[in-house]
Amino acid sequence: MQKGNQLSDINWHNRADMAQKALNDFYWNEKTRLFENSYPYHQEKCDRFHYWWQAHAVDVLVDGLDRTGDPVYKDRIAELYEGILERNQGVFPNDFYDDMEWMALAFLRAFGATGELKYKSAALELWEDIKTGWNDIMGGGIAWRKPQLDYNMHRPTVRLLNN
Repeated sequence: MQKGNQLSDINWHNRADMAQKALNDFYWNEKTRLFENSYPYHQEKCDRFHYWWQAHAVDVLVDGLDRTGDPVYKDRIAELYEGILERNQGVFPNDFYDDMEWMALAFLRAFGATGELKYKSAALELWEDIKTGWNDIMGGGIAWRKPQLDYNMHRPTVRLLNN
């Protein structure tokens, strides 16, 4: 029986390895080079492209690379980068400014972890598009999405500006 809540006894490195293995084993689609939206796979759920989920997956892979130095994470980041480009019709920008902000942040981290300029270039490409969402509504800010410029989203923008 476990004595109280002793978080210091938990091997967080092993838990992170298990979580990243589960993400890869259960959600990675080798054919699309993207992470699926559900497990088990349901076509009606997985055909929709959840761009920002892929951004968070880039972050998780960067965490794995930073934590272990294992080149498998660097390779998977590169595969995911290509999968996102292919699924998004050869470009990174989309209609959701906040999604692009999360992706730009993730690619900046990927650049920092790998030194590969393509990630920095992708982040800069996204930033140029994100800036088009600036408006003066409600005191100014970046819109949430392109067709809805009257609703501003600030959190990822502030983080992106600080990088």
